[in-house]
Amino acid sequence: MSGLPRVWVLVWFPVLVVVVLGVLTALGISGSSTGNYWGFFGQGADPHLLAGSPRPIRTDEWLVQSSWIVSQVQQGFPVVNHTLPGGMDATIQNDLPSWDWSTVFRPHVWGFLVLPLAQGMAVRWWLPFAGLLVGAYVFLVSVMPRRPVSSAMLAVALAFSPLIGWWFLPTTIWPYAWAFAVLVAVVWGVRSSSRVARWVSAGVAGYLTVTLAMSIYVPYAVPAVVVVAFVAVGMVLQARFSGEWPRWWPLLRRVVPLVSSAVLAVVVLGVWIVTR
Repeated sequence: MSGLPRVWVLVWFPVLVVVVLGVLTALGISGSSTGNYWGFFGQGADPHLLAGSPRPIRTDEWLVQSSWIVSQVQQGFPVVNHTLPGGMDATIQNDLPSWDWSTVFRPHVWGFLVLPLAQGMAVRWWLPFAGLLVGAYVFLVSVMPRRPVSSAMLAVALAFSPLIGWWFLPTTIWPYAWAFAVLVAVVWGVRSSSRVARWVSAGVAGYLTVTLAMSIYVPYAVPAVVVVAFVAVGMVLQARFSGEWPRWWPLLRRVVPLVSSAVLAVVVLGVWIVTR
């Protein structure tokens, strides 16, 4: 027995999250504070406001990143944005959508390339959050396979915690989603007898490693990396010395997919850095 959950236990909550994400995207609903612009260029409150109020303190979101996104949309998603004299490489700063190969590793901006602006903003707003919910749930239910409801409730509690909500941006949420993706890959690598499951979970972790690094938001990335490093090593050591794996070599072979994904992620990031 692997101690891992059955398929339906594993997928019911992620499917629910994807459905909600689809509805919010279709309706063009996000939590952006761009309504602050009505205080400068309009009259009264933002007529599209559904609930709450725009937060002026969130200038990184509505004044900086969202403004650059609109600029990219207006210019046709160039690699070099020409708003400022001399231009700015849109593939490095501010996590912007562009027709560059590196956008493959920024799934939260894909919506801008194929959808209207409001729907693209909804994808950017909710996709990292959905990734966090799914990642946290899959990890929790992998270690508590008989507690799917409890796992879902804990994932929701984490996602709605003040730490996440206070500065709600893709660059601050992806680190947590990445952390759970790596831990899922470790758990499934050690426990699962399915080679496909081990490689798929490792592939997701490797992909999000590139996403995390390209965000270039170190204050949130470093704590996630430190915690994951200690927890992952601890889980491997526990598997080795608990009697589950009496020898090192068979156990280390199980983490080959994760190590391979990490190496590939480093190669991709190296190419990205060299070509900027």
